[in-house]
Amino acid sequence: MDTADNEDVKRAITKMPSYMHLIISNPDFEFWFLLHYEYYQERLGNREPIDKLRKHERTYEKPNVEEIYSSLKKKEAFAIQNAQRLESYHTRIGHNLYSTDANPYTNVDEAISFINNHYQV
Repeated sequence: MDTADNEDVKRAITKMPSYMHLIISNPDFEFWFLLHYEYYQERLGNREPIDKLRKHERTYEKPNVEEIYSSLKKKEAFAIQNAQRLESYHTRIGHNLYSTDANPYTNVDEAISFINNHYQV
């Protein structure tokens, strides 16, 4: 999401072909990385996941993922589990997953699971 707002997300959804599925990470992509190390559900500001991630991966600098990729890959199942747990939490309390209300939230796990199930990586 970074700087996207609810209107940006609505526009993206309406412009997407029906065979596509919107993948988001709110407030930013690094939240997906953070879920590899801990479950987190308190609201976060932009770039805050980066600071929290650096408690686990001190050398991380956006957007250089190469240095931490092997650590993330080893913890991928835990991150997927955390993302699914967070989706259940937001759904249970009535948040629209494609809005700024669902902060933090990511469905990057859906893309990763799709890739893992359909392609040899």
